Amino acid sequence: MDFEVMVYRIGAAVVAGAVVGIEREFRDKPAGLRTLVLISAGACIFSMISMLVGGTTVDQGRIAAQVVTGVGFLGAGSILRSTKSIYGLTTAATIWIVAALGMACGFGHFLMALVGTVATLFVLLLFHSIGGRIEVSRSIRKHRIATRDDQIRFANLEPYFTEAGLRILRRNCYRQGDDYVFTFRVRGPRKQHLALREKLLHTDGLMLQR
Repeated sequence: MDFEVMVYRIGAAVVAGAVVGIEREFRDKPAGLRTLVLISAGACIFSMISMLVGGTTVDQGRIAAQVVTGVGFLGAGSILRSTKSIYGLTTAATIWIVAALGMACGFGHFLMALVGTVATLFVLLLFHSIGGRIEVSRSIRKHRIATRDDQIRFANLEPYFTEAGLRILRRNCYRQGDDYVFTFRVRGPRKQHLALREKLLHTDGLMLQR
């Protein structure tokens, strides 16, 4: 393999990783510019080594195939799990696809790398906005309603949520001093949550807790 060919392929891998990395850097993600550039360039170099070592007698994809496994472990390290949700899946997927872009450059498939880079940016930029809107429309919040009226039951409070267009996921009730506290875990548009709280604040006999 000529020196110029190596430079072109590694350079293309660096550019592909940098383009995606800049977008991630602006969003302050753990895998930023330098990380993604190194992943892309590393995958490219491993792919070229695979071609050089393999030659015509050995499967050239053997070393390159191990890159996929290695990147999988790297991506898994970026995933964090809490009691309520999982974080870092998009970062892990970005690491995975950037490695694929680097491999495409390493094997000389520049058009594939270009289309893949554009598609990746399209997903990260456009789908971020769409995902944000969906998240807003499916916001989950917990409402605590306190009352001293021992005649209040779930059946008296649930219509407030139904009228607001909110879906009750979980409910509970407990005694706190002289108060009866009803807790509702609810899903729905954010503005509907605010409208519900505004209505409950002006309802006699009911108090909202944080």
